[in-house]
Amino acid sequence: MRNTSLAKVTHEEILNLERITTTLAGLPPVEFDKQVRPLREYLETFNEDGKLAEMMLVDNVTNHLIDGLYVRELLIPIGAVILSRVHKRPLVNIISKGRVIVIDTNGEKEYTAPCTFISKAGTQRFVYAPEETVWNTAHLTDVTNPDDLVDDLTFDNYEEFISYSHQLTQKE
Repeated sequence: MRNTSLAKVTHEEILNLERITTTLAGLPPVEFDKQVRPLREYLETFNEDGKLAEMMLVDNVTNHLIDGLYVRELLIPIGAVILSRVHKRPLVNIISKGRVIVIDTNGEKEYTAPCTFISKAGTQRFVYAPEETVWNTAHLTDVTNPDDLVDDLTFDNYEEFISYSHQLTQKE
């Protein structure tokens, strides 16, 4: 039987890849977002006092902006755990070094460099890096200030994405 919650489990249990896969992989987006929230809250409480900062990829980002194209380069340390925000628009992913295990609404998938793939709008993922990895994402944007990019390209949760999608549909 599928475990349906990441809430109220120990540190070892919540960061257990098998448990996360069993709980999250292949869930519909709204349910994925709902089930991932306890994990996000747990990781954020550690991040505030720095205990898991290196696992959350806080400072390993390089931004490249040119003529409406933004490339975000992530240097992901071995053993890192990442929980992404919800992407507003489709994007290109390029893994140029290393290997990651990705858990999202499509299930669990391992990506090994060199690898390029597309993510759809609404994508949110949990990532584990068993190897040091370089992951680039390419986004179209009109934003020119790097401090504004995260909010331009992503939402904190899937409910915000659904609201945004409805607004776009109403404009058409």
